Amino acid sequence: MSTGVARTECPISSWLLRSLRTAARGATGRFGCAVLSNAFTRDLLNSVLRKHGCVQTAWYPRFFDQFRPSKPFLWVCSFQGREIILPVLPRCRQSWLVAFSRHWHERHLVRLWDLFLQYYSSPVFLDVGANFGLHTYRLAAAGATCFAIEPQEECVSYLSLVPALNGWQVTTAQTAIADKPGTVILHRAEGTFTSSLLEDWVPRWDQPASKEQVPCTTLDAFLPGAPLCPRPHQSRRGGRSRAGDSRSRCMLDIPPRDMGDRVSS
Repeated sequence: MSTGVARTECPISSWLLRSLRTAARGATGRFGCAVLSNAFTRDLLNSVLRKHGCVQTAWYPRFFDQFRPSKPFLWVCSFQGREIILPVLPRCRQSWLVAFSRHWHERHLVRLWDLFLQYYSSPVFLDVGANFGLHTYRLAAAGATCFAIEPQEECVSYLSLVPALNGWQVTTAQTAIADKPGTVILHRAEGTFTSSLLEDWVPRWDQPASKEQVPCTTLDAFLPGAPLCPRPHQSRRGGRSRAGDSRSRCMLDIPPRDMGDRVSS
């Protein structure tokens, strides 16, 4: 039943709530930075998170996403009982986000990887637009043959470092995938995660974009160098392709509405 009386929000109450929320987030961020700055508490946190796998709570990123390392250290996570060692480097501004996000990942993707690895005995994973290797590392740790394709130089440098540190065989290529070989314009975001070949993609994330000309190749031209026979079938996010005999399969991961739109059909 309506009383016909309009509710008005008190400006002072709104300002107070916003201030308290900002102060609380600042306090949690400072606490998280203090925990990670100390080697003992950082190792303790790392040990706890390794045991619990993915964390599906809102507090996790709020505590730790503001941390900026002043000294290099190693962060360890696991997938299917296998360790993944990730270097956190002051010179690589995104390396901590790569490390801590290993514990805060989409559960449906983890289930997909589990099924993929259980079903195929010789899996092949082709990561187009790999960025810092968020998907590649788990599959490589589980024994899949991985190919990481990424045009951004700082990402490729990190992509080359992590497999060497872990003893994996991951082939990296600093290139974009397009409908014909040559060069394309990459619209770079400051954080690299939202960089795109699409001009309107980076502004959607309220980030400034810069333009850079990068080399590109086609998926058809790249595949002869990979242990795949037919061309992978592409779906909205990626796809799977049969290759060789029934024991070898490929999963193809392509960013939506980006490089996937530019791959030749």
